[in-house]
Amino acid sequence: MGVKRDGRGSRYGIGWLIVWAISLILGGCSPSSRSGTGSTPLLLVVVVDSTASAVREREQWKAMFPDLLQNYLPEGTLVAFVRCDHQPLLTKSIVWTGFEREREAIKKAFSDLWEPVPCSADAEGNKTYCGTDVVGAFETAVTFAAKPENRDIPRKLIIAWTDMQPDPCRARGQIKPFRDPFQHRWDRSQTERIELVIHGVPLEKQPMLRERWAKAFKVLKVYGPGEAINIRKQYDLEPIGGAGF
Repeated sequence: MGVKRDGRGSRYGIGWLIVWAISLILGGCSPSSRSGTGSTPLLLVVVVDSTASAVREREQWKAMFPDLLQNYLPEGTLVAFVRCDHQPLLTKSIVWTGFEREREAIKKAFSDLWEPVPCSADAEGNKTYCGTDVVGAFETAVTFAAKPENRDIPRKLIIAWTDMQPDPCRARGQIKPFRDPFQHRWDRSQTERIELVIHGVPLEKQPMLRERWAKAFKVLKVYGPGEAINIRKQYDLEPIGGAGF
């Protein structure tokens, strides 16, 4: 038995085919299959201390980061970057959804963190590089992760490279001390859902850091400057087949 079709049904069928084809061209897949659309599975804040006392073994961490981005971050991840120096600053936040422009923006933002920013310059243009407000940098990262608009993100992870040394700022002949991170007390209402992983902490400082900070965060992991980086073990992330860069 044949099926009778009217002109309206035929037009609707063609219309749906056009919409489907356009979605393939613009997005590479249908809207319903884009895991990053309409949800953020992970918030990742990257904190980098580029001052002289903290840059040892940094090449290992710089080499790890592209692998993390390419193979482990799910689409929809909100990636933010915090500079740890004399004036901590959240330099950029980007939602990774799989496009080339986002890949390049994330790569540039990470690279820029490793370029020291001068804290002052004299009349002849000679620049001074000094000062590390470690507590201020982590406060900046925590504040961003705890923002009301990020409340519903199921997982929040801060990974950092710093020796936890609050180097004083000596700009303009003055000495400006920064807060001691080992004496800092966190507001647990802000930190209790945040996982914190810190690389570059000298071995002798690690027990005190764990003692002072472990109860504030959901997870605290601390590693020395020479310890090998294992993304799956240290960040609790699994490879994502076919995703990333």
